[in-house]
Amino acid sequence: MSSDDQSSIITAVNAVASTDTTNQAKTAIYLVTSSSQYQVQR
Repeated sequence: MSSDDQSSIITAVNAVASTDTTNQAKTAIYLVTSSSQYQVQR
């Protein structure tokens, strides 16, 4: 994953309240799995 993508994900995760770790994790997982660089091989 490019450093630009990583930076964007970190910014989005940091926008979620720091006390809401569940939603921080959900946000990170959603953004990583929906990125164009994430592939699932079957």
